[in-house]
Amino acid sequence: MKVKKSTLAIVWLLTVIAAIFATLWVSDHIRGEMDVPLAVSDDPLDYLGSTRMVPITPDITARAWAIVGGEQDQGEQARLIHSSIARNQFYDRDSVRSGTVSWSANQADSVYENRRGVCEGYSNLEVAFLRAVGIPARKVICRLTANGSQILHSYAAAYWDGEWHLMDVTFDSRNVYQDETWVSGNQSREDSLAWFDVEPEVFFRLHGEEIFYAERYY
Repeated sequence: MKVKKSTLAIVWLLTVIAAIFATLWVSDHIRGEMDVPLAVSDDPLDYLGSTRMVPITPDITARAWAIVGGEQDQGEQARLIHSSIARNQFYDRDSVRSGTVSWSANQADSVYENRRGVCEGYSNLEVAFLRAVGIPARKVICRLTANGSQILHSYAAAYWDGEWHLMDVTFDSRNVYQDETWVSGNQSREDSLAWFDVEPEVFFRLHGEEIFYAERYY
């Protein structure tokens, strides 16, 4: 029996949401008190630097430029970066199940080197790649609404053409690291962009309230 791509995408999204729910009880390992808002800068140029969780290392910089190639348009650069992360990184379900989600494992450089992380790590890596090619980007902590409940989640926002654009690479990645096995979603580029540059009114139906933009400070 043939299964439509749209059906598979919905099933995968529900699987990801279920996995994110599982991270709720270990969220303190990677964030601590997340309900305390931090001051936010309105200047996009404040979101270009290297931080503890988003280090712009030589390896990250080289890889980011390799992904975008000769593309000059920042929106297209961001699209290429988003798709590459979605297709090449793996959601670390083992760390969620074992309660070993950590700060260090979800730093951008660790996620890049080890090819796996949770939503925190996916967002850190996306922000790092974007900043490495000169696109202001920030990681956003939000309350994700699903099945009538709210949990904490992170995604990225990037600035080009005079406005911020929303993207959730965790939702677009179908790869899973589970039982010490790399399970690939075998995605095409088109399949990895459903949550890239989504209109706010659509994006926030699921993502809910923004708490703060954390990556500038960590």
